[in-house]
Amino acid sequence: MYRASCARPWCFPLARQAARAIAQELAKLTLGEDAPMSFSIKPSGERGHWRERLAFASAGVVIGALIVVGTISASGFGLQSHTSCVRGPIVADENLWTPFALANSPYLGWTGWNASFSLIDAAGPANYTLTDGFLGRGNLSTGYFQTQNWSVSTQTNQSTMGPGRNQPCSAGFVAMISPPNFSSASDGPPLQGPGNTSNLGEPATFSPDGRPAAVFDNGFVSANQPQISTCGGPSKEVNFNSSSFDISISVNSTSGPLSIAISISSIERFTYFFPANDGTWLVDDLQENAGLRGPGLAFSWQPC
Repeated sequence: MYRASCARPWCFPLARQAARAIAQELAKLTLGEDAPMSFSIKPSGERGHWRERLAFASAGVVIGALIVVGTISASGFGLQSHTSCVRGPIVADENLWTPFALANSPYLGWTGWNASFSLIDAAGPANYTLTDGFLGRGNLSTGYFQTQNWSVSTQTNQSTMGPGRNQPCSAGFVAMISPPNFSSASDGPPLQGPGNTSNLGEPATFSPDGRPAAVFDNGFVSANQPQISTCGGPSKEVNFNSSSFDISISVNSTSGPLSIAISISSIERFTYFFPANDGTWLVDDLQENAGLRGPGLAFSWQPC
């Protein structure tokens, strides 16, 4: 009969392996390293050396607790097993007009903007940069659109024995551009033209040829930021940046119709100009939308 000749922690390879894995993963989380995600890239901020030391100190404390308790958490780390998200078969393919940049202009004013984005698709990243966009008084909103093929796959949770980081699925389906193939593009079409004093009621889709299109939300709903007024005063200028916005696609899958929300990674920089003594503008920060987030600001004008 086998009898252990050592009862100390370093005699157990599994304990050493688990401790090492947990220390590394906790350090990653504390230092701000993101897990890979489809369609959304969120740059990590800079971290000081004191955060790094704190990361490893915290890891040591938690390791002891986990080894003694021996539990599996739903998110974070599993000691005995861990969960990962596994992509299944493709259940739908749809070619859709898709926005990769959107912009609004204040009535009577103008907007200067540029955007850069990457398509995260099955063949790897493709980078685009749009520069020197301009919205004058005759065009209150616009964007950059491509027809792209969206493939929708199932995804399920899979449990693997051994310590590791838990990364369960956030939804039962995932959508990706696959293969990368756009036959049409439209740069700067008018979504809302002259005669509108507000971005209220702005179109939520763009399809110049009647083909199916993704849904977005770039219009004014209600003011959620301080108003901007030039009544009796000089002109004003506001700068605003964003790194992503949301769309929704509808497809017919093998199991029925599906609607999937997707975050588009697109870095946009806006400069909004409000002319002197020309009115008051209510401001809607579209990044704070309760539903689909927009990329910038939307406006509604009131006279002085």
